Amino acid sequence: MNSKSASTKPIVFAGPSLFGAPRSLLNCIDLRAPVRRGDLSNLIESEVVGTALLVDGLFGTSLAVTGTECRDLISKGWLVAGSSSMGALRAAELYSLGMIGFGDVYQMLRLGIITSDAELAVPYDPHTYEELGFSLVQVRAAIGELPAEDVSPAEQQILFEAARSCYWMERTRWSLESAWKRALRQMQTPSGHPKRRDALYALRCITARSWLSIS
Repeated sequence: MNSKSASTKPIVFAGPSLFGAPRSLLNCIDLRAPVRRGDLSNLIESEVVGTALLVDGLFGTSLAVTGTECRDLISKGWLVAGSSSMGALRAAELYSLGMIGFGDVYQMLRLGIITSDAELAVPYDPHTYEELGFSLVQVRAAIGELPAEDVSPAEQQILFEAARSCYWMERTRWSLESAWKRALRQMQTPSGHPKRRDALYALRCITARSWLSIS
């Protein structure tokens, strides 16, 4: 029989969406690398029942975590939540089965504003998790915050499509800068990064304990 380890900290699978997160929050969690296929099955085998938050996950470089794995973890009594990126995708798919979703990206997936997981993909440094470019959901947020009197809805769509035309691995500052410098500046602000904002919101919720009525 496999011995299982016990931890009172929520297990969080994250990478670029939590880059630069406050140390005070990171100290409250068991932080692990972006989730990939097999990670949740390993939790069932090696960990006692607890809380798992999926934030970032691998899309192309490794097999992605599946909805079946999330369902299996829920069926074993785990509290499973998601936000920001891969976690938001799976939470939007499995909300009816009890997976909890946090944040704007999750809501946009539920509402059908985001219809493709390609909107969440972003290149990042595999060692530091620093983002090396921009995801389309971040581009969408930045364009949406431009003053309506300066940029019409039609112009916003043009800007978004210009960004969409960039290959996601090459959607860098330099590839976007000539198209819309003003929107790029907006993306540098915290309000222009919904994935990171959602990840911090999710962390604050799952580490608050009182929201689950845990004694």
